[in-house]
Amino acid sequence: MKNLLLLISSFFISLIIWLSCYGSLPKRVIMHVDSVGSIDYATKSFMFIMFMIISFFILVVFSLLLLIERKSNSKINKAFAIIGSLFVIGLNIVYLLNAHNESLNTDSFLLIFVGCIFIVIGNYLPTVRYNLKIGVRNGASFKDKKTWNKIQRFSGNTFVICGLLMSCTALIPSFLYAVVTISLIFASMLFVIQVYSNKLVKNNL
Repeated sequence: MKNLLLLISSFFISLIIWLSCYGSLPKRVIMHVDSVGSIDYATKSFMFIMFMIISFFILVVFSLLLLIERKSNSKINKAFAIIGSLFVIGLNIVYLLNAHNESLNTDSFLLIFVGCIFIVIGNYLPTVRYNLKIGVRNGASFKDKKTWNKIQRFSGNTFVICGLLMSCTALIPSFLYAVVTISLIFASMLFVIQVYSNKLVKNNL
């Protein structure tokens, strides 16, 4: 229940942020930027309604995830709620910053946010109990509960390190290069986790 309230609160926080900034926004604000840099504009009332609708549906998805996993580890459910709330609030703040200053590089905020999500996940992975739905799942993790716990702890630390590295990609000038770098970091993380998992199984043989 507390996690659902957190998600609901994030919607009203986003609403308050919009209302507090609405008067200072220009009548027409940025709506879309294509690959060549051309900008499409819309009225601020339209963008306000659109972002409230988008925020609502995102929170509905996260709420459904919480309801599906309501019998799972409560700390993991809390992580879902935190990530969903931060995502919605961050999405609205980043847009409003960009609407006030179109030259602002909001890509950096997005990259940092992705890194923060990985850090949050990494902090909660070690708390995941043995189950069939949530956590790092591979052939090794289901071998026994001891192996499961070791893999979740190792994966949690790996997620945190990768989250920090992903946040650092905000310093890369090109957003495309930053996305490629994040993809390589993510692939490397999965590879390291799998190598560690295979090593655990081999040592137990």
